[in-house]
Amino acid sequence: ATQVYAATMHAALRCREYRAGAKIFEQCQANCKFIGEAAYTAALRIFAKLGDATRVQQIWDDALNRLKLSEFLGSARIVAAAEAGDVEAAADTLDKLNSTNVSVQTHHVNSAMRACWGWNDRQHKAAKYFFDLLPKFGLSPT
Repeated sequence: ATQVYAATMHAALRCREYRAGAKIFEQCQANCKFIGEAAYTAALRIFAKLGDATRVQQIWDDALNRLKLSEFLGSARIVAAAEAGDVEAAADTLDKLNSTNVSVQTHHVNSAMRACWGWNDRQHKAAKYFFDLLPKFGLSPT
């Protein structure tokens, strides 16, 4: 059943029906004993689009308690952080990926840089921090 919920949430994302997607995730939580990675990744992005940082953090914490951290789950959390302009969450997620030996890819760092867009006078410094991580992860910019 979790796959059906996840597919429906991804459709809600594509259609920009974020409130409907959030309601579907709540139903998934109520009705499914196991929630898969695809449902969590969609939920992180949906609640970020709704501007609900508290709920994003709750979902992230729940996902980490139930699932093994992966490139996909980490990517969804970084995208959610970027949506909120949450540079600290983006940096923390990159650190978690790296410290658990999950492969950090260029798209992870690029998404983290997007979190800097609303930082005005500090934007350049924060973005440079992420840019400087690329060679440390053995990556090149795109």
